Amino acid sequence: VLVEDDPSLYSHYIPLIYREIITRTRDLLPQGASKEEKLCRLKARTKLFLATDFEGAMDYIKRYGDYICGVITDLQFPIDGKIDLEAGIKLTRFIKGAYPRIPIIVQSKDRTMRDLSHEAGAYFIWKQSDHLLSELYNFMLDYFGFGDFIFREPSGREITRAGDLIDLYTAIAKIPIESFNYHILNDHFSTWLF
Repeated sequence: VLVEDDPSLYSHYIPLIYREIITRTRDLLPQGASKEEKLCRLKARTKLFLATDFEGAMDYIKRYGDYICGVITDLQFPIDGKIDLEAGIKLTRFIKGAYPRIPIIVQSKDRTMRDLSHEAGAYFIWKQSDHLLSELYNFMLDYFGFGDFIFREPSGREITRAGDLIDLYTAIAKIPIESFNYHILNDHFSTWLF
């Protein structure tokens, strides 16, 4: 779910996200699949929803919460037709209360909102960063389940990666139990497999 009310920004985000969804969907197509099977799988791919206000975002979250790969939200957008300066934080708190496994990015031009975003349970991206799109892309790969599964220690240090189910199976047998528990408790396996 993308929550953004600025057309100049969501016009950059949508192609990036959509391209990644299509790439990952094609990567999962079995070799030798018929044209019909490929078409069916492409239609069943992950969907991208755009909301430009709080009510639209809440509708998507409530309707699809158990199936959402991740949320990218602006900090400021309308609630009940009026711009709310912390709408993204309010949305994050609701999501983390109802669906704690959903990874969230809060983006803002105000760097001082980084700590508040982290306290609410979201990653923060500064909108005026020269690396905005690459930060967004890397977060999607690491946390939305679009890239390799990254086995980490509870401290966040990377241990190893798995690119497919065979790699995942092999790695699970070798990683420390603390890493396994960390991923189980945070529902990381489900997100990646989904």
